[in-house]
Amino acid sequence: MNYLAIVNEVMLRLREDEVASVSESSYSRLIGVFVKQALSEVEDARDWNVLRTTIQVTTGAGDWNYALTNAGTSYNILCVFNDTEDYEVQKAPSATWMTHNLLGPTTEQNQPGYYDINGVDASGDPIVNFWPIPDGVYNVNFNMKIKTVLSADTDEVYVDTLPVILKATLLAVDERGDDAGLTIDALQGQFSNALANAAAYDANLNEDETVWEVE
Repeated sequence: MNYLAIVNEVMLRLREDEVASVSESSYSRLIGVFVKQALSEVEDARDWNVLRTTIQVTTGAGDWNYALTNAGTSYNILCVFNDTEDYEVQKAPSATWMTHNLLGPTTEQNQPGYYDINGVDASGDPIVNFWPIPDGVYNVNFNMKIKTVLSADTDEVYVDTLPVILKATLLAVDERGDDAGLTIDALQGQFSNALANAAAYDANLNEDETVWEVE
């Protein structure tokens, strides 16, 4: 379901007229803000399977600094794997440890065993450093959860949209103080149940992962 369709689902629950664009009115824009907030909360609740992707970095000898292209700024790194040599690359103990190794008086070139995120590039994508400094070409896979960015009406939401719709409705009702129907507590209960159900279905895809959170 796309951004506009979700906004209109919320509008219907609020007994408001549907809109042709999220930006059509000041109220539809406000609902759009609530949808973004709700989506962020839902996506933060679990490392949803539909949000997972792999970004591959190909190293070169002597270069330790690479961008994770298209990762953006809202992501979780789930696992980093050297696909060339078949082993997991570990998170560096600290940024200070990584800086000391990379910029110290002596350097080492070998298969990269550690990674660390160090800022972003001009496109806003994270920059990763490797240690030891790669001594050749390795394909390093970053398995990540990347959160959705909503902007255009047609931007798609891939997680279960019912919890998003219910949470956005709850936020809208709380903001205006009435809905001539459901109470905040009732909406919160519906949202929590919908999120729990979505998490249970998602857990079937990754049976070893059962943790999810909702505020």
